[in-house]
Amino acid sequence: MMLAVGHRRGIALCICFFLGAIFLSSAMAQSGEEPVTVDSIESLSHLGAQLHSVGLSQLAAHLRIEPPSALTKSLVAENGDIVKGFAAAWEKRLAADLLAANLRHDILRVVVGSYKTDLMAQVKLQAAERNDGRFDRIALEQDAVTALHITFGLSPRMQSVDVWAVVPQAENAEYDHLPVFSVSATRDEFLRATNQPRTAPDVLSRLGIVRLCPTYLQHASYGPAVPITVPLPSAVYDAPAMRASWSQRLEQCRSRLDNSNGTPVAVLGEHGSSHPIAALTIDDGPHPLTTPLMLSVLSDYGARATFCLVGEKSEEYPELVARIAREGHEIANHSYTHRRAQQLSGPEILAEIDACREVIGHITGSEPTYFRPPGGRIGEAGLRALAASGHTLLMWTTNADDWLKPPPETIAANALEGLEPGGIVLMHQGSMESLQALPLILEGAARRGISLGTASEMLAAGAGRIVHMSPGEAVTHLQQNGYVAD
Repeated sequence: MMLAVGHRRGIALCICFFLGAIFLSSAMAQSGEEPVTVDSIESLSHLGAQLHSVGLSQLAAHLRIEPPSALTKSLVAENGDIVKGFAAAWEKRLAADLLAANLRHDILRVVVGSYKTDLMAQVKLQAAERNDGRFDRIALEQDAVTALHITFGLSPRMQSVDVWAVVPQAENAEYDHLPVFSVSATRDEFLRATNQPRTAPDVLSRLGIVRLCPTYLQHASYGPAVPITVPLPSAVYDAPAMRASWSQRLEQCRSRLDNSNGTPVAVLGEHGSSHPIAALTIDDGPHPLTTPLMLSVLSDYGARATFCLVGEKSEEYPELVARIAREGHEIANHSYTHRRAQQLSGPEILAEIDACREVIGHITGSEPTYFRPPGGRIGEAGLRALAASGHTLLMWTTNADDWLKPPPETIAANALEGLEPGGIVLMHQGSMESLQALPLILEGAARRGISLGTASEMLAAGAGRIVHMSPGEAVTHLQQNGYVAD
């Protein structure tokens, strides 16, 4: 991972090694051997470790390794429709402006949402170039900045824009794409970044954390006229996905569980208090568009929440994670892949918790202390893993059931039913119905004389307490309170 780290050191070393790699690659190609790849660099030179410290990602970006066809297959819809339909008139205007710009990457989706007078948008691109299927990093960065220019130029009301690029993938049946690049910017941030002429990498370096996935970088190149010393954006999250080292992580987790017998489970529960505060918890994500919209609502009401984030999604959109933390909200652990605990062994559950914890810690500098199991389902094996992780179990007392996408009024009524000081509201991000329900929930709680805040704020106010119990006792506790303990 590289956060706020430029590639200013070792440029000469990288250039020399790069030229040597080109020579070796050419010679091996002529002899019929496999060309040099990023994976084989360290076997060629005793300088491998130093190259890692001075910017191996920079070097890898210049080794022209053609991406496999599986990563360049077109994701363009057969009907060519790229608008989502949330704010159709705005989306059609934005789509027309983007198409007129003749970007080098196909536009897959344009989405615009609104809160009061504010507009927010997301633009999804295909990571491979339209004409030749190459991964050209500079071209992608230029298209991303152009898309930001066009989208913010659509209206002075446009306050936040997410641009991301994807490749096809088959590992996750829920999605047919994998985000390999993302940038998120507010209007003020973008205006400051473009207050004078700057190159695309310079603009991106002023917009917070840019995600550049190794899956993309190992096949990316520059255009032929671009000098190889052009650095990556200064705040780039280019760490491999945690799933890349999953087998090693599982082995470590098995060993930890073997040595953690008798560790109690920490559970956050209600505690009678005269302080009228309850916790607002928002599961899943981060998501382009809906996360910025929810942050805007919370800012408007002066409220804070605990966002229970998924590790994989946090890797894909690191700037949104950083923004949640910057704006004073709490981040909790919602597992790495969002798989249900009943599908997993104890070591797998611990690996899920640990991987998400590490991702969030890398991005924000602060590791989460609470864990919300996906679907709220966790059994004795999962509770033993939770105890070994050191997290506190964060469940809920009222459930908005917004994942079913009922009308916003129904979501709010569900969230507020029986809400008392010390209660914990569960809702989700990801849908417009949840977004529209959020102001209703905040206003409804206020009418009851209850302020909504983070889980830690509720605990500090004395409206909640942490109880320690054995995994077996925790199973009984969950069942008695209506949860499913698989």
